Amino acid sequence: MNTSAALLDIARHLTPQTPVQVLTLSAPAQPPTQVALKGEHVCGIQGPVTPSWQTTLRHSGVHPAALHDAQQRAHSLDDALGSLIRRGQITPHTLHGLARDRLLHALLPLLHQPVTATLQPSLMDHWGGTATPRVPLRDSVSEVLRLDDAAPPAVPLSQAYAASPAHVPAGDDESFDLMVYRAALQGQTLQTMAQRLPLRFDQLRRTLAALEVGGYLWPATGAPTRPMAHPQLQVGDVAPDFVLAALGGGEVRLSSLRGQRVWLSLNRQSTCAICNPRHAEVIAVQDQLVPLGVKTVSVWGSGLSDLGRGIGKQQPPYAVLADPADTTYARYGLTFSLAGTLDPRNLSTMSKGFRMMGLSALKSDGELFRMPAEFLIGKDGRIERVHYSAYGADFLPIEEVLAWARRP
Repeated sequence: MNTSAALLDIARHLTPQTPVQVLTLSAPAQPPTQVALKGEHVCGIQGPVTPSWQTTLRHSGVHPAALHDAQQRAHSLDDALGSLIRRGQITPHTLHGLARDRLLHALLPLLHQPVTATLQPSLMDHWGGTATPRVPLRDSVSEVLRLDDAAPPAVPLSQAYAASPAHVPAGDDESFDLMVYRAALQGQTLQTMAQRLPLRFDQLRRTLAALEVGGYLWPATGAPTRPMAHPQLQVGDVAPDFVLAALGGGEVRLSSLRGQRVWLSLNRQSTCAICNPRHAEVIAVQDQLVPLGVKTVSVWGSGLSDLGRGIGKQQPPYAVLADPADTTYARYGLTFSLAGTLDPRNLSTMSKGFRMMGLSALKSDGELFRMPAEFLIGKDGRIERVHYSAYGADFLPIEEVLAWARRP
């Protein structure tokens, strides 16, 4: 039996005089969902995606201190909700809307699964009360079906997601897109997102589908394809934003550095025999750049653990960021070149690099033929100097960087 049929069948046998009943809906491979019914009205819901009432109320704008106080004083959920109403923290109308959305949220994941429905009298007294809203069951079933028709195809609650820290969707920090993106960045499953985020289940599915189409996230069981390189950037372009995990902990978002000048380098792998000698030079001029207000940021096509075994050995006093998925490289228009890698002008630098890194310099991380690039970015976030390497060891002259840094 499907969920909507089970609910409508149950509703036909309930009357206003029926004592509180608990309908248990069991679907394969997930915890059961329980619907408390007082007559034809739902007075409580618990399920695998149902957030706590505390989470629901916090997302609706009730101050955490007020929630804590209500919980400490109350003996039941109904007492706590009644206290919040009396103190003007929430209105009965708003509370009813939240209860309705909690019911829809809990039922939507069940629609595409066979369910077993059992109804029995409640043995608990915590379902419902004078303050707890009661939501009409029949109207809710119709609404669930309408919402589901407009939602993308269902996926299992156990589906986990991954995201590239370099490819950040636009929007303010409280937008649905960024909330879901950050959850995917943490490797959360659909179920965890549904429990923690202030989105109804159909909204969550639509947001996930749109972000997946945009390449911002993907199912964690798969892997993103190597992103296609964008056109190369030009002087005057706004430097594409990114947020990447940093060696030593935390992360760096490029746009957070607005108001400062930035020397951005996109390098090869962390043990590269070409890039490591270059960064010995970069490290050596930091005492001149830092007093001039220049922030140095370096991106590497390796994971965090590899950064510590490569460039991290030099202990750079600036941000060293990991982009093993190469998403930043694609957005900045970097390319690969066999000829540039084999160019004899690389030999002197490579010789130094092998002395620095030993045999670990042979590790490629998929960056063997990568051509590096450097960008000098002004305080307004716009690029003031672009340098795409013609061959591996073709870097911006240090003197040019220093001259740029000294400009008023």
